[in-house]
Amino acid sequence: MNKNKKDWIKIIAICTVIIQTIIIFGLLGFEQTITSCPETMPKDFNFIASIESDSYIIDTYKGTFTKTIDWEKDTTITLFLTREEKELIYEAICKINIYSYPENYAPISTISVSPTFNFSIKMTMEGIDRCINWTENTESETKDAKRFRRLFKKLQNK
Repeated sequence: MNKNKKDWIKIIAICTVIIQTIIIFGLLGFEQTITSCPETMPKDFNFIASIESDSYIIDTYKGTFTKTIDWEKDTTITLFLTREEKELIYEAICKINIYSYPENYAPISTISVSPTFNFSIKMTMEGIDRCINWTENTESETKDAKRFRRLFKKLQNK
C-alpha cells in the first residue's frame, strides 16, 4: 500500500471515531447544570415549595397557594408573588448556597424526631430545573440544616 492510501485510511478512521462520539453524546444528551446562583434573578425563576408534608404548597409556576385544611380537603387560592417578593426568595435561596445541597438532603444528627415532615423545593433558573427533598426527622443543628429550615420558615410566612 502506498503512503497516500495509508494516510487516507487513518483520516477516515479518525473521522469515524469523531462522528461516533458526536452521535453518542447527541443521543445521551448533555446535562446542563448550574453550580451557583446568577448575580441577578433570572426572568424564568420560579419554584414550587412543599412545606410540612404538603400542608403548604407555594407554586409560582401556576400562581397558586395550597393549604391543607384537614386530611381530606385542600384549599387552593390564586397567589402571584410580586417581582420584589420573588427577588427576596431568590436572595434567600442564593444566600444558603442552594446548589451545595444534594437532591435528597439528610443532615447528620443524633436526635430523631417524630412526627416527621417532608419539605421539597423545585425551582427553575435559566431553563434548568433543580429539586431538593428533605425529610425532617432530626433536629440537626448543622449550619446547612439551620439555613434550610430558615428558608422554609421564610417561605411559609410569605
